[in-house]
Amino acid sequence: MYPTGVFFPVKKEIHLAFEGEVIRDITLEGGRLFFSTYNGDVYCIDAATKKIVWIFHAPIPLTSETFVTEEKIFIEGEQRTLIALDKNGNQLWSYESADPITSAIIENRDQVYFGTEKGVFIALNSSNGEENWRLQAEGAIRSNPVLTAEAIVFGCDNGLVYFLNPNGKLKNTFQASDPIGRGLLTDDSFLYFCTDSPYFLCYDLQHSKIKWKIRINGKVLVPPVAHKKMIYVITWNGILYCLEKKSGHIVWWRNVPSRSSSRLEVVEDKILVSSLSSRLVCFNAKSGESAGYYLAEQEIRSNPVWFGSRIIISLFDQEENKGGLAFLKKVIRVDLKSSRVSPQKPNEEIVITADPVGFFQPEFEFFQISEGTREIVREKSEERTWAWFPSEEGIYTIGVTVTDEKETVEVDMEYRIIGIEKVIESILRVLPRALLWGI
Repeated sequence: MYPTGVFFPVKKEIHLAFEGEVIRDITLEGGRLFFSTYNGDVYCIDAATKKIVWIFHAPIPLTSETFVTEEKIFIEGEQRTLIALDKNGNQLWSYESADPITSAIIENRDQVYFGTEKGVFIALNSSNGEENWRLQAEGAIRSNPVLTAEAIVFGCDNGLVYFLNPNGKLKNTFQASDPIGRGLLTDDSFLYFCTDSPYFLCYDLQHSKIKWKIRINGKVLVPPVAHKKMIYVITWNGILYCLEKKSGHIVWWRNVPSRSSSRLEVVEDKILVSSLSSRLVCFNAKSGESAGYYLAEQEIRSNPVWFGSRIIISLFDQEENKGGLAFLKKVIRVDLKSSRVSPQKPNEEIVITADPVGFFQPEFEFFQISEGTREIVREKSEERTWAWFPSEEGIYTIGVTVTDEKETVEVDMEYRIIGIEKVIESILRVLPRALLWGI
């Protein structure tokens, strides 16, 4: 079966420029990319065509990434304002909070949920932005709210995890002793979260108790990612952890190039990680071994996003205050080499070798062009070398066509075959230069 997923090396296919810097993360929803900028704009990009669909110019400076739901987009602005847009970029309503909004925004059952710096957890009517209810917690709410089968859950700076009914009634709390970090995750019957200690915990929702608790080296600013039997956690100080869901055992950990506050992207058996640097890194999700990297010409300012067969990242030029989306694709290349440097004399063995990059189970067909006539000199096979014994002088084009189930690349090289006298003459021409350089 032809392999799918992320493969390195990659190269930039296209750069889609825009004004300003992306705020934290890009969201992919329904084949479209949504993000906000510190310039006060919200963008919608068609990921397939790589074209801007619409731009919303906010009336106030923006302070948050886009929070995208099935039908709406929510963004936070200065002056403690929450703005709701439809998927066509039209403003539906805005809500003025009494104190700064400090949590992520989620929507469920026609209600929008968020928390504030003064510990107020608020539910709005998602149709008109009117307040449905509020609950006063005992500290600032910085965690992202999450949903379980029976409750709305959020964490608080006082170390409490709150469980609410959809009508805002308090069902239960759990005391974690330390302030709850930003990244909460629900998976099956478990809640995963980090405290400022920093400890990472797994809470059993069915039995209302801690299943396991481990210490990690750094705060967590983004939700962890669950994948198969593992949990992946990235800390602000640039450490990526792979933990067993069942026990919390650290399977592996790796340093990333810089501090990171961007979401992780797991694609099949690979995990992509960006940080406040110009290097995008990739690891094998199971072993933690390096699976490649991409060095951008500018600093990366967003999470990596996987769409189709492309990696999408945001770049930022601080001096010009210009951003851009870089669409990265797998490198497909064939390098053609010869065992002897041209020119050579007749009746000498010259081994031509094709080195393919980005192919799966490639086949090689070698050809020769002489005096305008093309000849297949070795039929398609899995052998990537061809032994050539030229018997006559001349200028030849030697090439190979490399194919697999999806890709085809043809490359060639010019090669001169000349008599022994001309070979010696050619050597003598380059000899003085070789002596000059001490060869």
